[in-house]
Amino acid sequence: METNKIKYFNLVFEKNSIRKAADLLRMSSESFSKSIKSLEEEPAFSFSIQEGRKIIPTEKAKVIYPKFKSLYYQIEETFSAFQEIDDKDEVYKIGS
Repeated sequence: METNKIKYFNLVFEKNSIRKAADLLRMSSESFSKSIKSLEEEPAFSFSIQEGRKIIPTEKAKVIYPKFKSLYYQIEETFSAFQEIDDKDEVYKIGS
């Protein structure tokens, strides 16, 4: 599963709306919906029921959300740490 899909799942869960989640990411609703659809195609993974424009999380989504939220936070924290290390690395040139 891609990191973005975890991020998308978290946003839809938190906003209960594909449009609101897409707006936060400055994506079109159509493009975002395709990403969500591909996420739901993961084996045995359906995380929402749509009632009109509102997204209602399934029981499975309620269980997996805290795990995905924590996982995404850890991934972001790791990338930030790598960036800080890269920013501090000094480059030494030998010669002219």
